[in-house]
Amino acid sequence: MNTDLNIKVKGMPNRINSEIINLFNYSEYVSSERKGSSISLKIKKGKNTYDLDLPSDYPFKSPINIFYNGINYKKNLSNCPKRIQKILKTKYYINCFCCDTIIYGSIWTPSMNTSHIINEIDKIQKIKKEVIIILLCDKIRKKYMCLYEFANFEKYLF
Repeated sequence: MNTDLNIKVKGMPNRINSEIINLFNYSEYVSSERKGSSISLKIKKGKNTYDLDLPSDYPFKSPINIFYNGINYKKNLSNCPKRIQKILKTKYYINCFCCDTIIYGSIWTPSMNTSHIINEIDKIQKIKKEVIIILLCDKIRKKYMCLYEFANFEKYLF
């Protein structure tokens, strides 16, 4: 665990400094870098990396860029076909990932922080894996013409 608390950069708002210290509690690695008026955070938790660019008016605005394992998180949320949306609505009570995320202006509030974003990313990744299992089970049922009541095997896969 990286416990170097000298990560504080002079002039950083207290809020961001306290978030960085909080991130040390459950991450293996945390680093920060000032890039013009924004601050770039890199967090390593398990085998996953999270890169967040915080604007100068953070926490009143959500992070500018968010990358999860090198993939743009905001762009990744918008690719949601109709059949996946149907599963999201019926099983998870979510309209779509892009509409229900905390990073967009209508849902973001100053009380949210980087830990909330990381937790949401982890939750969405878990849901995506479960949706893939559901789709594959549906494909198996369709191929072998199984009745849903007798072939409800995805409940054993979660």
